[in-house]
Amino acid sequence: KKLLMRLDNVRSFYALYAPATGESSSSTSGQGGNVSENHSPSQALDSWILSRLGELIKETTEGYERYELDVATRPLSQFIDDLSTWYLRRSRERFKDGGDDTEQALATLKHVLVNTAKVMAPVMPFFAESLYLAMRSESDTESVHLCEWPEAGKIDESLIQEMRQVRTLASKGLELREKAGI
Repeated sequence: KKLLMRLDNVRSFYALYAPATGESSSSTSGQGGNVSENHSPSQALDSWILSRLGELIKETTEGYERYELDVATRPLSQFIDDLSTWYLRRSRERFKDGGDDTEQALATLKHVLVNTAKVMAPVMPFFAESLYLAMRSESDTESVHLCEWPEAGKIDESLIQEMRQVRTLASKGLELREKAGI
């Protein structure tokens, strides 16, 4: 329940800012906001979340192909946590500022949400369908269950590792602040 609420909050955040920029869930980037094919992101956070999405798709696909449901679904929880508590929190100002950076952030987030719905569809069919319908473009397939399985795309292992280190340092810094009462 916590996982789905967190993902729905990310979708709600997207819906809040998409209309402000003239975008709508039915118009951003077409074909599920397929940003990885249309351009390479200039923001490190966008590149990182797209790499994490590629990692999610790769690990989930391997689990399903081996008929290991637990292996296939386990990465989803950590991915949603990364999307919500790291990517979205650090990108909030980009969504509010307007301009090209906002459009890129919206396109990236839409792409991530559409493909997350595709990945979770086999195990959470109703929620995945709801998420997909909220995010799909008019030219997209009418149901997440009729979509082709997503391709993993480019995975930047060094960026993922660097972001892990940054997150570890940020956590240690927060821990030290808490101990000092700051």
